[in-house]
Amino acid sequence: MMMVLVGVLSLCVAVLFLVAVSQFYHLKRLTLWLQNSDNALQASDVGKLLGWQRLYDELFKKERSRQKRDDRLHRTINRLNRMMTAIPSAVLIVDEKGGIAWKNGLAEDYLSLKNNKLPLIKQVNDKDFIQFLSAKEESGVEQKLSLNQKTLLCTLIPIEANARMLIAHDVSASEQLIITKNAFIANVSHELRTPLTVIQGFLETLQDNELPRELQLEFIGMMSSESRRMLGLIEDLLTLSHLENDDPRTKHQENINLSELIDSIVKDARHLSDSHHIHADITPDIYMLGVYKELYSAFSNLIFNAIRHTENGTEVRVHLSADDEIEFFVQDNGGGISGEHLAHLTERFYRVDKGRSRKTGGSGLGLAIAKHALARHGGVLGVHSEVGVGSKFGVKIPMNETVK
Repeated sequence: MMMVLVGVLSLCVAVLFLVAVSQFYHLKRLTLWLQNSDNALQASDVGKLLGWQRLYDELFKKERSRQKRDDRLHRTINRLNRMMTAIPSAVLIVDEKGGIAWKNGLAEDYLSLKNNKLPLIKQVNDKDFIQFLSAKEESGVEQKLSLNQKTLLCTLIPIEANARMLIAHDVSASEQLIITKNAFIANVSHELRTPLTVIQGFLETLQDNELPRELQLEFIGMMSSESRRMLGLIEDLLTLSHLENDDPRTKHQENINLSELIDSIVKDARHLSDSHHIHADITPDIYMLGVYKELYSAFSNLIFNAIRHTENGTEVRVHLSADDEIEFFVQDNGGGISGEHLAHLTERFYRVDKGRSRKTGGSGLGLAIAKHALARHGGVLGVHSEVGVGSKFGVKIPMNETVK
């Protein structure tokens, strides 16, 4: 009886030992699997009897479900990051301490951010921006700020109890457009007011007084001159508007003998002034594809300006040649233009000498017209001038397949 009891106890001990070893083995496998749960676990026969396979299967199922949720969340975050990066504005998340929790590329550019660890106010040293950032309005605040040579429309929006979103949109172009539009309206009004005032004054004089015939004719001649000036200004404005807004592909282009075109302009320039010494160096039979009227406007403005804006007796040289590209320039030995004016010469209504320009009939639009007309033909206008030495206005146009 004792032997049977000892045998049963021995068997129980052996079974318990086998179960313990199996449990330890499966716990070890589970620990390793939790570190890398790519594949499902398979329990041993003993483990299956002890319920390990059901545990493995349930854990694997939950792990796969968690991974799918993580993948969806990761894709959503990546999509959100791409969207925020693609937004044409600077976007930052600022925490309660003023630190940068997140930013897109434009934020770095607009605000010149370098170090994520520094608070935002430490990186943007601008009093107005710091004051704007300290606003505590719950519904958000909006303000235009000038930073890094940009005009930024900044919006600060609370998004959490301890975080705010800063959105900065570059409105420099629209601001400049408003300034340009206002300046344009003011310039046009001023240019038209002067001749209209003259005409109105003469008309009132003619209406209220009986003047000698000779004086009447003199007044009529002056009114006619002012009328032509207004008409010329309006024609220049319309030309510039067409050049800036029309699609060049809709214009009828033809193969133009550029040599003959410039030669005819030189002849007109000689009639314009017999006191200037005009020398032409024009290579014959240079052709290019283009719009005749636009090219005439460009080159005539450049050549006539050399006559109108220099003193009598000035030497003027007109050159045209072609090799890999068409090269044109008109050069004079007049008084020259000081450096601060050169960058503005092609702006509308810009005049170096306002009194002289009006006296010679200039509208201040000629070089703007020339620049736009040449650009539509692939040309580039360059200006070099030195006070007391003279000026050189040069043009380079790439050759095209239709050139003969």
